[in-house]
Amino acid sequence: MVTIYFAGSLFNTREQFFNIKLTELLEEEGYKVFLPQRDGFEFSNILKEFQKHFSLEESKKAVTILIYLLDIGYFTYNSDVILANLDEPIDEGVVVEITYGKFMGKNVLSYRTEVRTNYGCFEDYFKGLHSFPAFQSDKIIFFNPNDSLESIKEKIVSAIKTFDKKENKIIKEYEKIVYYANLIFKNRDVNSVIENYKKYKEELLKLFPEKIQ
Repeated sequence: MVTIYFAGSLFNTREQFFNIKLTELLEEEGYKVFLPQRDGFEFSNILKEFQKHFSLEESKKAVTILIYLLDIGYFTYNSDVILANLDEPIDEGVVVEITYGKFMGKNVLSYRTEVRTNYGCFEDYFKGLHSFPAFQSDKIIFFNPNDSLESIKEKIVSAIKTFDKKENKIIKEYEKIVYYANLIFKNRDVNSVIENYKKYKEELLKLFPEKIQ
């Protein structure tokens, strides 16, 4: 079974509705899909659970680390295909995820349903898409805003069928991220995650960049 990580913005009802409906169509085709808004943690909810064990400041830090680990070290690493929505405004997290995915040896399939052309014009090769995220993609599908969800799904499925399965690659810089992510999220129950965070807290805090005032 091909596993897909759905990398896309999820910051409003419109985005979340589109994501879940497309995911359901892909799952009907037999794919396993990691969808963060459904299979991950909602920030405010998990923050409340952490505050039962830690201060607010430490809870915020912990949740920030864990969401990063879950998306990069677990969902991305354990997928065969990264399916990325590159509609404007392109989510910075998605750009990081497809870049990590590319270096992990994943097939990256990006798509646009946009007619806004922030970086050129629609007649250009990338149709106004910023070239840097575009270059992280193995294939890009450009949809018309009037395309139905069914037709979007069909083109995505057709593209995925052309991919060969690749072996996971972990370069040195990613080893700790993948290692701790797969330890912590083996069981994605919130209480298990909190207990695992307590166990590996000192190591996890080292993943944070140094902040210089």
